[in-house]
Formats: sequence, structure tokens, C-alpha cells
Amino acid sequence: MIKLKHILESENWNMDQNSYFYKGVNPTVDLVIIHGDKILLIKRKSDANAEANKWALPGGFQDTYAKKGEEWREDKETALDAAIREVKEETGLDVKYFKDKIKKIGVYEGESRDVRDNEISWSRTTAFYLDLPLDYDINLITSGDDAQDAQFIKINAVNSATLAFDHEQIISRGLELYKND
Repeated sequence: MIKLKHILESENWNMDQNSYFYKGVNPTVDLVIIHGDKILLIKRKSDANAEANKWALPGGFQDTYAKKGEEWREDKETALDAAIREVKEETGLDVKYFKDKIKKIGVYEGESRDVRDNEISWSRTTAFYLDLPLDYDINLITSGDDAQDAQFIKINAVNSATLAFDHEQIISRGLELYKND
């Protein structure tokens, strides 16, 4: 911990050598959305700086007013609000109307969950789960932002080999919640 603290306090920290914006933790969010026997996944763009062309949960970085190179701070949006925003940006689905039905799955950090993680800065994702009502029209999805595709895929057809980050683990936990609802 002393070594990490020294690095974070060092003026030699160079963002060009780092794919994250902030020293220390860079909070992200992911949202497992289930619709019957399907799960919503996005395909990351081919020019993504990590896990290009892999399928992932809709999600992304939680916004802050901190400047690049500073330590991140929670001051602009909550993790839940970030998850709702990211789903809208990447899939076109506006799930804010279901905010009270979205459940927290857990927080995931370390264990090489993201290939960009290093001793200076790393990701910590807060994952959520939503059982989307069956009468919701899932044909409204469109890919956007850093997604080249967005689809509801049959749960039993999801191939762990093509999933980005630690999303297999997050999906498994989301499916546990789904089965227990």
C-alpha cells in the first residue's frame, strides 16, 4: 500500500502511459438486463481501447467533476444514474422508468477484471440487475456510443469466450437474482 500511495502522490504520474483518466480508482457501472429468456449485450467497437469486438454488458464510466489526472470523486452522478445513462447511450433503451426495480448485484474490483488495470489506476465496477417487463418492446434497441451492436441474446447462447472483462461473473450473479425473484 505504501508503494501505491507513493505512486499516487508522485508528480511523475503520466496519463499518456495510462488508459484511465484518474489516479486510483476509476469507477464503472454495468447493468444486467434480462427480458424473459434473453439478456441485453452490446458488442464493443473494433477501435475500443480494451476488449474490442467482444460482447459486454451495457455500461461504462461513472461521471465526475474531477479533472483528468486527479483522483476520482463521486460528485456528478450516482452509480445507478450512470448505469441508466450508459444503457441509454449504448442501446437506446430508456430504463429510468424502472429505476425502482433495478437491484444492485455487487462491486467488482481487482483480479485482472480489466486489461487496463495497473498499479497506478484501476477500475471498480458497480453492477446492477433489471428484470425488464415482458411487455416492454425490446425491438427499440439501437447501438450507439461505444457499441457497434446491441442485441437481446438468448441466455443459453451466451458464449463466455467472447465476453469482455469479468462480465461472465457479473452475468452469473445477475441470473441468480433473476431465478430468485
